[in-house]
Amino acid sequence: MSDYGASAAEVSATIEAQVQASVDKAHKANAFREEIDLLRGRGSSGATTVTVDPTGLLLDIRFDDRVGDRTPDALAAEVKDALRAAQR
Repeated sequence: MSDYGASAAEVSATIEAQVQASVDKAHKANAFREEIDLLRGRGSSGATTVTVDPTGLLLDIRFDDRVGDRTPDALAAEVKDALRAAQR
């Protein structure tokens, strides 16, 4: 094998190792994100989505465009249902 072929093989092996290292880091990052997501609860009901912390404390509440179609009582019920779902 020529020196050029050996160098190309070495470069190829280096690139493959770098790609594999990047893939491994991406998997670790995804696993870490999943662990963090476990620390927060999310629940949805109708037009409402809520996020709670590990103690069940409300951190965020979001409404989608359908919220205008709800009566105040219906919206209140959706918020409570979403909150209960997030706290599970």
